[in-house]
Amino acid sequence: MHFKTCTECNALIPVDTTECPHCNEPQSKTEYIFITIGIVLVLALFVYSASFVSFEEKPKETKLEPIIKIRDILGKEKYMVDAYLQKPISCTDEIKNQTRCYYLNNIEILYTQSKANWIKIEKIEGVIHTPKALELLDISSSNPTLQNDYVLTWTKAIRGIYEVSIFGNQGFTSAIHIHANRY
Repeated sequence: MHFKTCTECNALIPVDTTECPHCNEPQSKTEYIFITIGIVLVLALFVYSASFVSFEEKPKETKLEPIIKIRDILGKEKYMVDAYLQKPISCTDEIKNQTRCYYLNNIEILYTQSKANWIKIEKIEGVIHTPKALELLDISSSNPTLQNDYVLTWTKAIRGIYEVSIFGNQGFTSAIHIHANRY
């Protein structure tokens, strides 16, 4: 039980008393009102401040849809790649038995000795710049051999591929370069 002091005789009396048992002086309940107002204000302040706190859920890890299945293209002859990606938009002959072709979805392939050796995918949007971006190539995520804010690189770390570089811009993946062989 809580006590307070009588406003008239200063005797110790129960808080909920309406009249002092010692001097019969009526007692005010203003202390209850101040305590109640204080509690309400503290709760209101808590609710108000909580409205500015973000309780965002972490996005669930989902598998990214591959742009291409890189193993169906890399090291394959042009006619096989054309069957997979459809005919290129354009092609140009380069030096030393090389042909550069441009396909839909911002895919560029450099054929060396008639085989897909370099593949570039540009203008990728909405994919966070993490090793998980490998899933865009239908490759499971793994730790890169080089990693910084701008590039993730796997050199001789993915079976059958010499090098994969995933470039980032402001935290998002912007381009992917794949190199089949070192020649």
